[in-house]
Amino acid sequence: MVVLQVTLYKGSDMEDFGFSVADGLLEKGVYVKNIRPAGPGDLGGLKPYDRLLQINHVRTRDFDCCLVVPLIAESGNKLDLVISRNPLASQKSIEQTLPGGEWSEQNSAFFQQSSHGGNLEIREPTNTL
Repeated sequence: MVVLQVTLYKGSDMEDFGFSVADGLLEKGVYVKNIRPAGPGDLGGLKPYDRLLQINHVRTRDFDCCLVVPLIAESGNKLDLVISRNPLASQKSIEQTLPGGEWSEQNSAFFQQSSHGGNLEIREPTNTL
């Protein structure tokens, strides 16, 4: 496991940070799910399966998406993250990526996945992630 500090910048309040998040299935926490190519998350070095340990000096290790999304939304144009990365999980995501991936024309919706009380809910995120 590798722990990294990442700072993301976006051009305006109307722009997002170019990544979506999902709650952990086997381990509590919030993980990066998708990254928009050439977006702030991609340019800052985020990878799928990165775990968000801290957002702007707030420890998020045991948070879920419902608590993390507002922290990201309130961060303005700069987002300071501390993440943990499992090199094996990151490598596996690269091997499983299909041409076009989830950011292709067919899958242009940018979804945030969150679980509440055992039910899985898919919803469109705010423009601030």
